[in-house]
Amino acid sequence: MANQFVSRTGVYVISGQLIEGTLASGIVISGSIASGQVGHYHLSENIILSGNVASGQIGLYHLASGTVDGFIGSGSIKSGDLGLGVVNNENIASGTVANDKLENSSITLAGSLTALGGSWSPEGLTTASGLLGGTYYPSGSLTIGIASGGVVSAMLADASVISGKIASDSVNTLNITDAAVVSGKLATASVAASNIGDGEVVSGKLGFGSVTTSNLSSGVVSSGFIANESVLSGSIGSGQVGFYHLASGTVDELIGSGSIKSGDLGLGVVNNINIASGTISNDKLENNSLTIGGATAALGSGVEYSALTTSSGLLAATFYPSGAITIGIASGGVVSELIADTAIVSGKLAIDSVNSANITAEAVVSGKLATNSVNTGNIVDESVVSGKIASGQIGLYHLASGVMFQLSSGIVTSGHLGDYVVNSNNLNSGSVVTAALAASSVLSGQIGAAEVGFPHLASGVLFKVNNAADNRILTSLASGENGAYAETNLTYDGTTLELTSVSLNSTVFNVTGTNGAMLSVTDSNTDDILTVTNSSGNAAFVVYADSYVKILSGVHTGKSSNTVVFSVDDTAADGAVFDYTIVESGGARRTGTVLCSWNSSANTVAYNEASTFDLGGSTSAVSFSAAIANDKIELTANILSGTWDIKVSARLL
Repeated sequence: MANQFVSRTGVYVISGQLIEGTLASGIVISGSIASGQVGHYHLSENIILSGNVASGQIGLYHLASGTVDGFIGSGSIKSGDLGLGVVNNENIASGTVANDKLENSSITLAGSLTALGGSWSPEGLTTASGLLGGTYYPSGSLTIGIASGGVVSAMLADASVISGKIASDSVNTLNITDAAVVSGKLATASVAASNIGDGEVVSGKLGFGSVTTSNLSSGVVSSGFIANESVLSGSIGSGQVGFYHLASGTVDELIGSGSIKSGDLGLGVVNNINIASGTISNDKLENNSLTIGGATAALGSGVEYSALTTSSGLLAATFYPSGAITIGIASGGVVSELIADTAIVSGKLAIDSVNSANITAEAVVSGKLATNSVNTGNIVDESVVSGKIASGQIGLYHLASGVMFQLSSGIVTSGHLGDYVVNSNNLNSGSVVTAALAASSVLSGQIGAAEVGFPHLASGVLFKVNNAADNRILTSLASGENGAYAETNLTYDGTTLELTSVSLNSTVFNVTGTNGAMLSVTDSNTDDILTVTNSSGNAAFVVYADSYVKILSGVHTGKSSNTVVFSVDDTAADGAVFDYTIVESGGARRTGTVLCSWNSSANTVAYNEASTFDLGGSTSAVSFSAAIANDKIELTANILSGTWDIKVSARLL
């Protein structure tokens, strides 16, 4: 039963539920792929042709490295074509950046402006040349001892505590600010099952790609399946469009302002003439500062005198004021270089002082995460893929209402079915066999009407027939008994149904339709024995015991004007014999026959009347005619005067 149920039941699968290995090889065809679901790794070699790519859909990131080289002519890249940050050091030919191209091309030293390429010597700096008289500089090297705990938070310069200064295991939960451990800070495979809170992996966190390329037949998505202009920008993987994919002249129209990025420029292709004056700022230069007397100053800035000491390069022969020196550490004065490696231990870090920027990428590994510390908000959408879910971890309560799976034959065994989960809709016809039924489980209410036949009765369970004899028909149940009566006067031998009357003048046989009586047979030797009734309840054909019949096709009483006394479709026959009797209220009467023939296609009629002589007075006021009207053959009594009763019998030929 389980195998039949699983293999024949159609089910629905929500996004991300079909994982690798579930789909048979080659089962996904063109019509089964939703819009936008074919990535670059699904496409066979060279299947995207020029006509498949919509106008404007190839962006810079679709072009393979070096693709544009063959399309760019000398001098064709203008200033506006270069995006922000696209010119790197290797793109600039050696010696091509002159001072006039620099936003800052000089440095101020001791009040003197010196251009790059010039020279400046610190020997000229003395108290006579401008050093402040109140500033003290030691005449030799200086060693400063700092008391334990003497360096407080205010003395640390921003970003001075770097990775090597923090001792092992010194950063604990209190030191890390909320939300500081972001995606890039987690090392590969560092989030274990114990770190993820119950119920935190929701639908959106399951990754796209559970259906992998192994489910697609090789080359199944070919050029013929891709409509013109249906391959949009997002459908083309980075670097998948090569030089040979582009039609001649295609790149000229594709180069918009800022579209050429760093990787598109060859080595040494940017010369001094390509760079607008004053556009290269300090951050674009590999060397953008000068170190003077041990002090580093960025281009365009200056060096304070106080930074110049004998240790930083001033000559011993230069005159400096002497005397005792007291050194106080200014706020931010303790920089990274002054802090010994591993000197910053756990107790030295303030609460919430370590944030995301302080944590090296992939530094937070599995053992650093507390149990249940990873919740839904910390998990990137679609990052939980098939291999991250342990066996048996998805229960019924994890599935959204209506979510069902297409399961392999036999995969659902008895232990996986909950109580009352299989209902009548889940069962194939004939799948419940005797062995599946518990003892006494089939009750009276489960058996349909007339569903128990003779083969279903156990031996010894009899249905009693009273008055049994050959060919007798059962007509009634025996009250209070498991049986019925066989009717003596109603038999059927397979050929003849025989009814035997037991009472004179009683009705032997009746046929009743939706409008009432239709046919009756009466046991009579003096009156009617067979009566056929029309839809109005009137006897239309009667057979009498005295060997005559009555045929009444119409009875019309009290008529004093022309009256249609019989009408039938003209296609019902080709001719008719109408017998009639007319009786006037004063007693005059006549009986006759109208012979009629007609052609329904030509709407033509021929008729002739023959009758008895008048009886009891003149009947000349009444004559008969036949005609076709509205596709019906009509017999009309033409009445000139008097009031008449008319009976008609029609025999169609």
